[in-house]
Amino acid sequence: MPVRKQQRNVAYSLDTPLAGVFPEPRIIKRSPTTSDRGELGQVWINPDTGASWMLTKISGGLSTWTDTNFSDGLIIATGDLVVSTGDITATLGDITATAGDLVAGAAVDAGTTVTAGTGLTVTAGGALVSAGNVQLTLGDVVVDAGDIDVTLGDVDVAAGNITAALGDIDATAGSITAGVDITATGNVVGGTGVTATTGGVTATAGDITASADNIVATLGNIDAAAGTVSADGDITTDTGDFVATLGGLTAQTDISSGAGDLTLTAGDINMANVTVTGAGTIVVNGTGTITADGDISTLEDVNARTLFATGDEGTGSVGTVGITDTVDTGVSSGSGTVKMTTANPQDSTGWLKIYVGTDIRYIPFWTTINP
Repeated sequence: MPVRKQQRNVAYSLDTPLAGVFPEPRIIKRSPTTSDRGELGQVWINPDTGASWMLTKISGGLSTWTDTNFSDGLIIATGDLVVSTGDITATLGDITATAGDLVAGAAVDAGTTVTAGTGLTVTAGGALVSAGNVQLTLGDVVVDAGDIDVTLGDVDVAAGNITAALGDIDATAGSITAGVDITATGNVVGGTGVTATTGGVTATAGDITASADNIVATLGNIDAAAGTVSADGDITTDTGDFVATLGGLTAQTDISSGAGDLTLTAGDINMANVTVTGAGTIVVNGTGTITADGDISTLEDVNARTLFATGDEGTGSVGTVGITDTVDTGVSSGSGTVKMTTANPQDSTGWLKIYVGTDIRYIPFWTTINP
């Protein structure tokens, strides 16, 4: 049943014969509704939950009760929310600044969703969202010393950057999407995809992982300085480079670079197909390998310590020269000659070392074929 407005009590005072006395807080075991009335500024407390509200507006016959302990979420329509040295926490609700910034000196912790119209900045803690998303329309997500951790939702920054200066960016069951760059000192983990629309994806000391979808950097680089790049889907950059200094590149389907390089210092490249469609190169500098169930294709160079052929397609391809693992060691008493392109004789000048299995073999070569 709706609660009606109380008549204001009066009391005697020194300055005036009668002075208005503000109503005491209403303590009722339920939340207020738009039908409940009171003086503007009236406080309502639910003793069972500890939640409290204040009557801030009556318009059109409807009461507006504002949540004073933010159990239903904190909403800032046009301004900023700034906490210089402490945390911003909503255990079961949202933290929302529709057109402003969220700035915390320590941590931002929301039970559902964190939404900011411009930027989210956390100076000394982490950004943790238990069951919702981190969403920014125009600004950046910046965590100076902690992690960006979204347990069940997505990290989505439509036109800005996602940066964890000293920690991880982790959306275990969701996706990580930035209009520009995604940068973390630790790991970048997107359960359903990692996408940087106009920038790059960089993990300075960790891994870049998409356990159920793709890793895409449309105009930037995919760079894991000390970790691995791994996706159950594709790993794609249209114009940038792949760089994994200490780890490897692993994709269940394809790795594709539009015009950049695929560079691994000490790791492996392992996927279905490897494609560099522009002027880039594939480089494995250390002890890593390039393994593909399909094709390895580039318009420029493939640089590796040793290239191993593990099969024979059987048909070849027009316009290419193929190397297979097929070896015929049968010899007899007949002898033949190697002919030059002219009538002049020419001695061979060296031997090209190859492997047949684990056995070393040599092929003679000449410095010229037209002496």
